[in-house]
Amino acid sequence: MDIQFDSGRDFVRKPRLADGTMRFGIFWPYHRSPVPSEMLLKRNPSVLDLDAHIRLAKAVEAAGVDFGLIADGYAPGSDAATEVEFQDPRANAILWPIPIFLNTRTLGLASTIHTSYVHPVLTARFAGYLDYLSGGRWGWNIVNGFRDAEARLFGFDKLPDHDASYDMADEYLSVVQQLWQGEPIDHQGKNFKVNGKLARPQPGSQPLLVSASSSPRGQQFAARYCDYLFTVVLGEEVWPQLRANLRKYAEEAGRAAPPEVLVMGDFLVRDRAGEAADLYDTIMSTRHVEAQKIWSNTKQPLHKGKVKEAEPLRLVGTTREVADTILSLRDRIGLSGLLLRMPLWNASEGERIGPVLDILEKEGVWKRPADRGHSW
Repeated sequence: MDIQFDSGRDFVRKPRLADGTMRFGIFWPYHRSPVPSEMLLKRNPSVLDLDAHIRLAKAVEAAGVDFGLIADGYAPGSDAATEVEFQDPRANAILWPIPIFLNTRTLGLASTIHTSYVHPVLTARFAGYLDYLSGGRWGWNIVNGFRDAEARLFGFDKLPDHDASYDMADEYLSVVQQLWQGEPIDHQGKNFKVNGKLARPQPGSQPLLVSASSSPRGQQFAARYCDYLFTVVLGEEVWPQLRANLRKYAEEAGRAAPPEVLVMGDFLVRDRAGEAADLYDTIMSTRHVEAQKIWSNTKQPLHKGKVKEAEPLRLVGTTREVADTILSLRDRIGLSGLLLRMPLWNASEGERIGPVLDILEKEGVWKRPADRGHSW
């Protein structure tokens, strides 16, 4: 007999539905602040304050947000970063969703799990339990690895070669998907040998798969497997090429459609004109100079083909101003959705998302989750 989820919990399984309307997620606070700011150290809750996370989850779910993405990592960035609790301490992307799932009904959460460090049998097993405990609201953010300091924790001198890590991720995902079928497998590959059958529960359907990459190999991986690709690239000359690449790679993989592209944006809304911009500029002016050095120096082409350090979209202003920015991007580049990063994170900041979505609903570019089956 198949194991069934406890029907006494009134959770809603989230199907994937490509209906042409926008999707909104939260880049979930997995450390005290999304930028290494001394100001945010004082104003944001501790990342280990579980009650603050649950209050935020309830607020964004009520506002109409579809999901949260929980990033993760293993090593502190630097002593300077730890001083402002930037990336240390962190929320755990596998364990942290559980209490949030048990205190929400429709909100999805995607956990970051690294293919370089976690065996695929463990990931397949984590997925089965998280899908079960959430009633079908869990997704996987597929990450290969980020910094050499983390690789050394697992006995590697440094991260694997970039393209080779994606080759391993291809095999990794193949193993996980076979295990999710609930049948015995005999996989003898270059990187993994797996023989046997994984104990239940398995996911009721394939979880949402997401990734974030700007490289051609990363785009190819996303187009082959993922439902969403997250990016900060927004240049109007870059965007059509990104879409074309994803269509090409999806066709080569035999997929009917490429992943939707969701853009990361910093979200800060206030009632009076200029108030949010002043506050945002103040936050950014208090960034810890030494802590900020741990950020990647990767340069990416952005607006008009110019090259500069990639930064999230700035969604800062009044409710109307932020909604108009989103509508303009929807018209100009066909924006599919946003992953909102909140410099200040608490329930009251989450509540400010609702009025923006109300405007987008009236403009016909967004539907309330309940009107589309709470789909991803």
